[in-house]
Amino acid sequence: MIVPGDLNHVSSLTASFAGASAVYIIAPGTENRTALTLNGVAAAKAAAVPYLLVLSVSTADDTSTVFGRQFNEVEAGVKESGLPYTLFRLPLFTDNNWGQVDTIRDTGKLYGPADPNKPFSSVAVSDAAEAAAALLANPAAHVNKTYNIAGPAYTHAELAAAFSSSLGKSVEYVQVPYDAARASFIEKGWPAWQVDGLLELFRGIDGGAYTYPTDDFVAITGKQPTSVQAWVEANKQGFIPADLAE
Repeated sequence: MIVPGDLNHVSSLTASFAGASAVYIIAPGTENRTALTLNGVAAAKAAAVPYLLVLSVSTADDTSTVFGRQFNEVEAGVKESGLPYTLFRLPLFTDNNWGQVDTIRDTGKLYGPADPNKPFSSVAVSDAAEAAAALLANPAAHVNKTYNIAGPAYTHAELAAAFSSSLGKSVEYVQVPYDAARASFIEKGWPAWQVDGLLELFRGIDGGAYTYPTDDFVAITGKQPTSVQAWVEANKQGFIPADLAE
C-alpha cells in the first residue's frame, strides 16, 4: 500500500506512519537533508513507531566533511529520539559507475581524481537493499546498533581491469586534477555542496581512509557482498555499444 507523506511536514508523515511496524528513512539528495531526515524521525516518534531504520553514510564520524556533518547530526537525532533504531551506514554506490556509461562504452575510458592504486569500498545498491530488508524483517536482533554495509575494496585500476575483462576490450582509468573534476561535475548540473562532498570522499580514498570491512553485510544476510567484477559482469550489456550488443 502506498501512502502520501512529505518530509517537509512532520504532521503529514505522522499520519502516514500510524500503525507501521517499522519505518526506513532514506535521506534525500538535497542540501537540507539533515533537517528533512530529522523531520522523519520526529514523525516516527510522534506515531510511536516501534522500530526505525535510518540510512547514514560511512563517514558519519568525520565532521570535517560535508556528508559527515550532515549525517553525524542525523545519527545524534536518531539516538536522542528514544526509539529503537538501527543506523545503516553506506559508502559510495558501485552503481554510480552508470554515470560514466557513455565514456566507458564509447571511448574505453573512465575518469576520476582519486589515485588509481588506492583501494576504497563501495556497495552494490542491490546488496544495500537486501541488507535493509533483512534488518526490517528481524528488527529485534538489531536494535540500537550501527552497521557499515560495504563490498570488497578495490582500486580504480582494478575497476578499469574489471570492465576490460567483462567487455573484452581495453578500458582505462584516467586520473584528472581535482579542480578539473569539480568543474566537470558543476558543468553537468551537480550542486556545489554535493560536488564538494563527493570530492572529499575521493580525497579520503587518496588518504587511505575509505575502506570498510564486509563483516556486517555477511552477518546480516549470511551472504558475501557483490564484488566489483561480479557487478560489472552482471551489468556489462549496458556498457556495450548498441551495434555490438547481443
